[in-house]
Amino acid sequence: MKHPILLGSLSVLPFLTLSTASFAQDDFTLKVGGRLHIEYTAADFDNPDSSIDGTEVRRARIKASGNFNSDTKYKVEFNTSTGGSVDIEDAFVQVAIPGTFVGGSKWKVKLGHFKTANSLEEQASSNTNHVIERAAFTDAFGLNRRAGIELATSGDNYTFTAGAFTTNINSDNSLQEGRAYAARATFNPIKTDENIVHLGASWRYRDQPGDSLADIDQGPFTAFPSGEIIQTGDFIANDNFYGFELAAIHDKKLWAWGEYALLDVNAGDGFEDATLPAFAAEVGYIIGGEQGYKGGKFSRTKVANPVGEGGWGALSLVARFDTLDLSDAPPQFAGTTSGGELDTFAVGANWWMTNYSRIAISYFNVDADNDGIPTDPTFGDSGQGIVTRLQLDF
Repeated sequence: MKHPILLGSLSVLPFLTLSTASFAQDDFTLKVGGRLHIEYTAADFDNPDSSIDGTEVRRARIKASGNFNSDTKYKVEFNTSTGGSVDIEDAFVQVAIPGTFVGGSKWKVKLGHFKTANSLEEQASSNTNHVIERAAFTDAFGLNRRAGIELATSGDNYTFTAGAFTTNINSDNSLQEGRAYAARATFNPIKTDENIVHLGASWRYRDQPGDSLADIDQGPFTAFPSGEIIQTGDFIANDNFYGFELAAIHDKKLWAWGEYALLDVNAGDGFEDATLPAFAAEVGYIIGGEQGYKGGKFSRTKVANPVGEGGWGALSLVARFDTLDLSDAPPQFAGTTSGGELDTFAVGANWWMTNYSRIAISYFNVDADNDGIPTDPTFGDSGQGIVTRLQLDF
């Protein structure tokens, strides 16, 4: 059950005893939660031939979140995976500014480590996305967490967020270092109990530290094992990301969304600038449940009759296509081609046993145009496979 734990008169540490009165006065709450994603991948790739057959703990997270008082919330979350280190995910404090009402909502300031406000699919939790992996551009264009400060507000049918950021504190990847600025706005021209239409746009600027240059590479849907199927050389000095979102939910069961993304690259000395487009679209349907939406993003699937309470749960079926085009990137060496293109088609089924547990399967088919790249990609130029997931969160 996801209920805050009011600490009351508990001794939470041997040296810290807190009274019921003090918590009641300060409205302090603590909620401990987490998630466990165990995945199995089986896939085959051509030119050259290679295969994947393995299981991994994709995500094992623990978090503490809650309120310091009615205007201040916090969250700290740690994550690890098979063969990985323990990383900090979200770690922030968010304060609502008194007296700053806009459309019935206060402006809020968030300080810490969290995602930049970009992309409809990236903003949704990995617990709630119906295809196991997000569209290729969200990873390739480095839509990630960074340390920074953010200002946000929202109303019944709109959201606005803007922030300034430094580096991702877990990474030594130059794409995630340097500084960044980001903003996102969403609007619902239709928002009823049964139907929602979503419009959104976001922007992010980032640059690399010093005179360093960055590349872009992307794997073939599956995250296990890591590796690239298309890639560029190091040529990015700074770039601007532009994202445009359109989504709809009908009768709380049928949903569709599309995103167009563009990375406008300013290249370093000796290279030409590049424009790198991407697109993704998805459609899905839920039987026995409802597709959630809150705060300008898709949220948790709501199961009408959970397993263990006399029901069988819910079933969601989904199909998605996405494409990533790096062909405008400069060749790595004279006489070779540029970064290539990647098309990915995926279909999936999810059995939601409860609101907080599911078994998921996604089939993917990838086709990459990566001929002539001198540093050979890990995988071939085409392939297909399945990824399955056992998911629990609390």
